[in-house]
Amino acid sequence: RTILNYSVEDLESNIQQLKDEYDLIFIDAAGKHDVNQNLADQEIYKLLIYTDYLFVPFCGGNFNIESTLDFLKMAINVKAIKDETDVPLTIYGYAAMYEPRRTKDKELNKETKEITDLTGVKFMDVPLKRLTIYQDADTMCSLYDTGAYEPNYINFLRWINELNNLIQI
Repeated sequence: RTILNYSVEDLESNIQQLKDEYDLIFIDAAGKHDVNQNLADQEIYKLLIYTDYLFVPFCGGNFNIESTLDFLKMAINVKAIKDETDVPLTIYGYAAMYEPRRTKDKELNKETKEITDLTGVKFMDVPLKRLTIYQDADTMCSLYDTGAYEPNYINFLRWINELNNLIQI
């Protein structure tokens, strides 16, 4: 396991070496985009061009869903470009900070079905629940524990296993 802190420019200049050296490269980046800026000039576009799989977190609540849909529209435009290449972009959504008893998250379940119908973007079955363990997590340490018995760890284990199955590593 290696964690690198790269700028977009660093990634662009080192991507081939990284692909040669690693079987799997995770890029964690903010999904910020500027609707007033040309798509090809945006940093997130430059990152998505190097991406094979995109996992988009959806949180319940109108504002959260609307802003994520704006990002998803942009990602679908990138997908159309990448689908013309040898390495297409596969997009999945997932419920994040999910609390099954909250009204906004019950509504999110309905919204995800509509999003899939409209865009073809599929959603992961396992939501990433709103748990204190994620808020306090040290990103340099893994929460993946196959022997875990606590619900916090079990949710993450189930989620990461589904992600693993989707990307087929």
